[in-house]
Amino acid sequence: MMYEMLTGEMPVLPETSSFGSWYKAHHDLQPEPFNPELNLPSSLQRLVMKCLAKSPDQRPQTVEEISQALKELASQDSFITWRRTLSDYSYKDTVKVTDAQDTLHNSLDKICLQYSWPKDKPQGKIVFPALIPSETVPIPTLWGMLDSSDILKHKSRTRYNQFLFMTKPHPMMLWITVLYKRSSGAKWLPCYLDLKTKTGQRLTHILGTQGGYRILLFAQDLPQSCQHLLHASIAPKQCTLLQEWANTSKTLKGSNKKKMIKQRLKQEFEKLKPKILMKLEGVYGG
Repeated sequence: MMYEMLTGEMPVLPETSSFGSWYKAHHDLQPEPFNPELNLPSSLQRLVMKCLAKSPDQRPQTVEEISQALKELASQDSFITWRRTLSDYSYKDTVKVTDAQDTLHNSLDKICLQYSWPKDKPQGKIVFPALIPSETVPIPTLWGMLDSSDILKHKSRTRYNQFLFMTKPHPMMLWITVLYKRSSGAKWLPCYLDLKTKTGQRLTHILGTQGGYRILLFAQDLPQSCQHLLHASIAPKQCTLLQEWANTSKTLKGSNKKKMIKQRLKQEFEKLKPKILMKLEGVYGG
């Protein structure tokens, strides 16, 4: 039982989304330990687990008690060091490349721009992932269909991404991309990857290996060709997680509860939206 993103885990997860399953999970299931990759200070972990204690008597009794514990924690060197490491997750929307790499990037762009909207996909406002083959390297891409006017608005925006992963009862990843500009808001491009399939595992591993992907934007009234192509990079620590998730998924069991997993990921995505927007407004506002 594990739910991961960049900075945390979901402590308990029910078998279904029913009230009875949630009741059982909160009353009977012990919280999952934190992912060691997060390198959280042990004192912070203990505080969180204390807040999640099954018995009310074992939890902090007042907000002031939690506030005081956080103040003491914030003054510790281990917490300060951990807090600084969070900057490693920051998104870089430009990638410095050599002339040879630039030539390769341009050639891969040309390959992508040759593609039309797939005939087996509905011509609506949908988003889906795909690996485009080439003679050099496979090209990880995210395809989206928008109105022509939306493409003009979004093509010069900041790109930001984040990934959510759930292991049980079925390994599934939510790949979140957002195109952002303070003056006109955010355009969300979420899609799901089934990490129990070889295609999902391969695409996830390639995303982590290459450290970026291309976004192909198509217009509903002009599906014959890509109207605009954007590049998005992935932070190094996210890349490491993506490779780990792809490898871990090979050993996990699958189930027929994919719909439930997607719903849970969607719920977490909705909770994350305001936090992502606050970060983008603080870093890329203007």
